[in-house]
Amino acid sequence: MTFPFEVPFEQVQGNPEAYIEAIFACLVSEFLVLPCGRGFIEYPVFECGYEVLKQATAGFREGALSTRRTPHGKIKRVHGIS
Repeated sequence: MTFPFEVPFEQVQGNPEAYIEAIFACLVSEFLVLPCGRGFIEYPVFECGYEVLKQATAGFREGALSTRRTPHGKIKRVHGIS
């Protein structure tokens, strides 16, 4: 696969469809490439949990926000479900 930036412009003008296809074939969305392996859950498990949390918090509009200290003494806000 040759990209348009690898050839003279005149060659791209002669057959632009091939170079357009080359560019679109290599495009990847970072949203579609999920990390996997040890320490990560499968997307369907995440999606199910996300939907349960969304319903329990009325679309993330309800729920308890509280302030907690980490083991290192830092303060953080925690969104909990009551």
